[in-house]
Amino acid sequence: MKKAFPIKPLFLFLLVLYGIMLYLFYIRYVPIVKPFQMALIPILLVSFILTTVNIKGGTLFFIFAFPLINNLPYFFGIAEPIPHAPAALVLFLFYFLGWLVHNALFESKISFMHPVFKPMILFSIFIFLSGIITFFRYANFYPFLSDYVYELITNTNGVTAGGAIMSVIFFSLNYLTGFAFFFILLNTVKSREFVKKIAIVLCSSTFISLCFGLVQHFKYAKLGNNPISISQGLINATFKDALSFGVYIAIVAPLILGILFYSKRVTRVFPFIVLILSLYMIFFTGSKSGLLCLVISLFIFTALCIKLVFDLIKLKAISMKKIVFSSLFGIILIAAVIFSFTIFKEEIEKSRTFSRFKGTIRQENLNAMLKGRADTLWKMGVFMIKDYPLTGVGMGGYIVEVSNYSEMYKTPIGIPESAENYFLQIGSEFGLIGIFLVLWIFWEIIKQ
Repeated sequence: MKKAFPIKPLFLFLLVLYGIMLYLFYIRYVPIVKPFQMALIPILLVSFILTTVNIKGGTLFFIFAFPLINNLPYFFGIAEPIPHAPAALVLFLFYFLGWLVHNALFESKISFMHPVFKPMILFSIFIFLSGIITFFRYANFYPFLSDYVYELITNTNGVTAGGAIMSVIFFSLNYLTGFAFFFILLNTVKSREFVKKIAIVLCSSTFISLCFGLVQHFKYAKLGNNPISISQGLINATFKDALSFGVYIAIVAPLILGILFYSKRVTRVFPFIVLILSLYMIFFTGSKSGLLCLVISLFIFTALCIKLVFDLIKLKAISMKKIVFSSLFGIILIAAVIFSFTIFKEEIEKSRTFSRFKGTIRQENLNAMLKGRADTLWKMGVFMIKDYPLTGVGMGGYIVEVSNYSEMYKTPIGIPESAENYFLQIGSEFGLIGIFLVLWIFWEIIKQ
């Protein structure tokens, strides 16, 4: 039985420290636009209060709201080049605040025993230290060596200290919040029933996002869309941009497919609709990498399902009736997908995603693309690792330093957002230590 309000000194200390940092972050990076705040604050408060009272309830709300809140600033004229924190990131920060409050006030069991937690915690500490050092470096070591954070130019593209610091903070939070949510989720999901609730919530929020994308696609292309996606004729649905929407579909579609197979009878209808809509909408996001990842993940999922069936047959753990039913269901599902694509074939073939994907898979285009990245962004990442083999250029430093390296090596690269290679991104910012820790995390996950 829970004991009410036992104050835990460690969580209380973390709560106070985190609350101060959250306040400073909010007033600096969340636009204080009254209509926007009136829409955002109620969502943040619901997430915070629900998590404070019940972590499971707060987690379900966060999973539901996460895909739906990303384009909220666009309804109030807040878009690039106005610098602002992603709404989904702010949502998680308040969700995490509620988690800290809950653990400070109530008894709770937190386990650190999962094998992946050790490298994840070590990497989080490394990220935190790297972020602090990089922050002070771009801030000219304020307040130790200067009396103010001067807007000094940090690279050849004219990015100032404020922009570089924002990069450090946002990139740090992207890593740390992801690890924190993974940690909370593994400590929260304890039953199959809760997994089912997560599945229902995920399907529901994805369905709403896809429906909003359909409204954009067929009627109001500018509704809740950002200027870049609008100019390119792409659909972002409820996400920050169209490419993010495409990547989300690539990630969630295999999960929806898994939910579809584990559902029973009439309950399969809803995830099936969500899956079909996902496969349709990805063609209007412009994300060729998202489409490629989706194709690969669906192929792997199918292969694993076939292997599972054969394993069950060998163990005689499945009846012939179930084998026939599962086979028929799979055939019907594939036929439905093919039929859907046949209906919209002309529209899909004209889509930006399909044309970019078709162009990329051509051998000459693929070679040109890989060579272009290898000679520019990837090469700059390698140079950074060579110059700073142990620590890298610092958390969030690649996007700032790559312009300086391109000038140094006389290699034009445009205005990149990343190294477009995960391991080179890690290596350039965290050095060989970071690569080792990431490989350790992957190894522990694969072992499970």
